[in-house]
Amino acid sequence: MGRYYTVTFSAVAVTAVQDLFEIVAPANAAAFITLHEIRLIQTSDNAAADSEMLRVQIKRGTSGSTSGSGGTAPTPAIVQAGDPAATFTAEANNTTQATGGTITVMWEGGYNVLGEYVWGPSIPPDKKPRFSKGERCLVSLPVAPADSLTMSGTVVIEEG
Repeated sequence: MGRYYTVTFSAVAVTAVQDLFEIVAPANAAAFITLHEIRLIQTSDNAAADSEMLRVQIKRGTSGSTSGSGGTAPTPAIVQAGDPAATFTAEANNTTQATGGTITVMWEGGYNVLGEYVWGPSIPPDKKPRFSKGERCLVSLPVAPADSLTMSGTVVIEEG
């Protein structure tokens, strides 16, 4: 069993297509990372008239892909006290998306912004996407929202 970490962003104005999360497996480790859960909310549009559907994609970027830019580099949080710091790297809200190499859409879905987006809890562990040496796990918005949304999000990553 691996070690679990969370990566979050909070109350960010989202106005453009972007990689909400970019998690990169360590290039020099034999271990892999597994995406276990994604949660997204927005807190600025709360009336029925503000309702819109957002598409969300989970993508795999090969080691030949290039990181996006324009976001932040949050520090992964340890879930279990005493675990070491994560060896993967994380970025959030890159408004220039990752490019190059081979970037493959592994899963696509969507949600109404008046509710919470939750991916992963009901998926068996052996069916969740794993990423190895230098691969990128990307959680992306392929289409910009209709108007600025104040969004927050969390991913749960297993390293091991």
